[in-house]
Amino acid sequence: MAMADAASAVPTQDDKARYETLKKELMQALPKKRAIDKQLAQIEAQIYTLEATYLTETVAHGGGNIIQGFENYLKNQGSGRRRNEIHDQDRIFSNSSLTFQK
Repeated sequence: MAMADAASAVPTQDDKARYETLKKELMQALPKKRAIDKQLAQIEAQIYTLEATYLTETVAHGGGNIIQGFENYLKNQGSGRRRNEIHDQDRIFSNSSLTFQK
C-alpha cells in the first residue's frame, strides 16, 4: 500500500497544467487586490476626515448631532465655548470598518 501512495503523489501533466493556470491567475489577481486595498484605505481616510468635520462643526454650533443627541438644541447656549474633543466611541463610521487603522 505504501507504494500505491507514493505513486499517487507524483503530479500528472494535468496537475502541472492546472497548477500553472492557477499560478497565473493568482499573479494577475494580486495587483488588482493591492489597488483595491489602496482605494479602500483612501476611502476610509476620507470617511475619518469627514466624520471629524461633522463632529467638530456640530458641537461648535451647539445644535447637537446624531451621535451625541440634540438635547441642547433648544437650550440657551452661553458664550462659553465647549471643547471640541472627538472621542473614539463617537466615530461610529470609522469604527465600523474592520480594516481601518487609526
